[in-house]
Amino acid sequence: MLNALEAPPLLDGLVYGVESQLEAAVLSPDGALLATPTSDGTGTILWDMSTLVRVDTLKYENDNSLDAAISPDGRWLAVPAIYETADGGFASRLEVWDLETRRLHTVVDSPAG
Repeated sequence: MLNALEAPPLLDGLVYGVESQLEAAVLSPDGALLATPTSDGTGTILWDMSTLVRVDTLKYENDNSLDAAISPDGRWLAVPAIYETADGGFASRLEVWDLETRRLHTVVDSPAG
């Protein structure tokens, strides 16, 4: 995996830490897909590890993605996120994405954070 990350465009984003606003790098169990959640509102970026090409970005509303986890079977992606509420405060929620269809499956709100 380290060799794959050393090749552009992944190295540019991952090496610069806080400046990149990438929060994590999560590899699918088969090693084919890398998910990189972002805290700048971009969403969670999906990368094809065989080509090192961005294949999709999963985004829900104006959420800032904080982390990610992929299920052992590689089908589901869980993304904890925060968002700004109508009153200017912040709340959190968990997004569950279907990686086969690349569609949002479930959102679980957690108003208390």
